Amino acid sequence: KMLQFKEENKYIVQLGRVVTRSSDLSDNFVVIDIGAREAVRIGYAVVAGEGNVVGKVIRVDERVAVVRLLVDRNSSIAVSLAAEQETQGLVQGRRGITLEMDFIPQDIVLQPNMLVRTSGLEDHIPAGLIVGTVSNVEESGSALFQKAIVKPILDFDALNIVGVVIFPGDEN
Repeated sequence: KMLQFKEENKYIVQLGRVVTRSSDLSDNFVVIDIGAREAVRIGYAVVAGEGNVVGKVIRVDERVAVVRLLVDRNSSIAVSLAAEQETQGLVQGRRGITLEMDFIPQDIVLQPNMLVRTSGLEDHIPAGLIVGTVSNVEESGSALFQKAIVKPILDFDALNIVGVVIFPGDEN
C-alpha cells in the first residue's frame, strides 16, 4: 500500500522502518531508520498504509528520526473535513489513544464516519492526507465551536513501515 501511495503522488516518499517505540504511556512516538541522509527534516509528515498520516518528524539525526504520533498529547495538525473542505479545524492527540478535532463552526453538520484530512495549511504537510473519521460529536449550545472525536484509520501500535513525505526541491 505504501508503494502504491508513493507512486501516485507528486511528492517524494522516503520509506523507513520503525525501530523502536516510546515506552512511556504519556508520550507516543516512534524512531525510524531514516534521517537527514535521506532528506528527512523536522516538521515533515509521516504516513503509513494508503497515505494515512500518523505523525510528524520532531527530531532528526543523520541515520534516524523521531516521529511524534498524532495520538500523542502534544501533537496537533491542521485538518479539514473531506466533504466540507472549507471547514478547517485542528486535530490534537487525546489520552494517547484517540484524536479530537476542535474549532469546527457550529453551523457545520457533522456526521459519523465523515473523513478528516490534512488541510495543507502547515508547511511541509500536504493537503489531503487521511487523518481519520468522525466517530462522535461533542456539541455545546453556548460555545462558538463544536468538537469531534476522530478515530484514526490505522492502529499506531502496529506500525512497521512508514513513509516521510518530502516535497520536490526539499530533497537536497
